[in-house]
This record gives sequence, structure tokens and C-alpha cells, in this order.
Amino acid sequence: MKEIIEINQRIVTEAPEAVPKEFGFILICRENYGLEELATLPTALKADCKNLCQKLNAVMPDDFDYEICVGVADPHLMIVYRDGPQNMANCPVKWNIKQSIFDQMSAINWGDLRREALATCQIFDRMIEEAKHQPSALPSTKELQKQFAVLVKKFIKAKGDERSKVHVLA
Repeated sequence: MKEIIEINQRIVTEAPEAVPKEFGFILICRENYGLEELATLPTALKADCKNLCQKLNAVMPDDFDYEICVGVADPHLMIVYRDGPQNMANCPVKWNIKQSIFDQMSAINWGDLRREALATCQIFDRMIEEAKHQPSALPSTKELQKQFAVLVKKFIKAKGDERSKVHVLA
């Protein structure tokens, strides 16, 4: 984590104008979301950021992503697992800020982290599957129309000519 803190300190002191005012930070990740902001950094700092990303890409399995937030008072690194285009899980890891991030990455059990992330990501799949075996809690529209037909007709009649904003399924 010390590498990220060092880069963050350099961004804050050498290139604070590179930090977008509308976000208040630069986001760096495997998919290079921060490219536009990184382009405005001084050449040496930009090269160091690129080098950090290349090293992270080399030590992390490619089905994991990382999000590095720099240009702020409290920089952070978050590991993310994406299960398809819509599901993702944050993978909590407690970082030692004084130790190299690369030493800490080698101690991560990626298989366990992946299993935990998949269990989190697939909650909606499990909910959909479970719902197939549960009785419906909502009556059909046809049943509701029968049940409330008299009440709805009274309501429509009471509204008379003021029905412009009354919409019912009758």
C-alpha cells in the first residue's frame, strides 16, 4: 500500500490540478477509467502510475479488478470481482499502509476471495430460482378487477367529468 500512498502524495503536491474538481479524485483501475486524468499528470508521475498498474496486473488474477482512488487525503485500493456486466462484489482486504502492496497481494488466497465474491454476486440468481418454488403473493389483474369492480365503478361515477386524471384497469 505504501506505493499507492507515495503516488498519491506526489499527485497532491506535484499535480493537484489533474484531480477533477467534479469528482475530487482520480480513479485508476485495470480497465483504465482514469486515462483522461492520468494524461494530465507530469510525464514521470504518469509513467509511475502506468508501472504500478502493470505490476498489479501481473500479480492479480485477470478475473479480478482493482480500483485505486488517488489525489485525495485518504487514498485507497479496493479489489473488485465482476461476475458479468451487471454484477460485482467488493472484496474486502485489510491493507497494511506501511507494507508494499505487492507483498500483501502474494498473501491473498484468490480462490477463497473468488468463492466469496461469487456467492455475493449470485444472490439475485438464487432469489429468482427460489421464487419459482414459492406461491405468488399477488393476485392477478383479472382477480383484482373482479374483487374491486363495484368500488372502482362507484369511484369513476363520483368523479364524473373530472375523470381526465383517472386511469383504471376495468
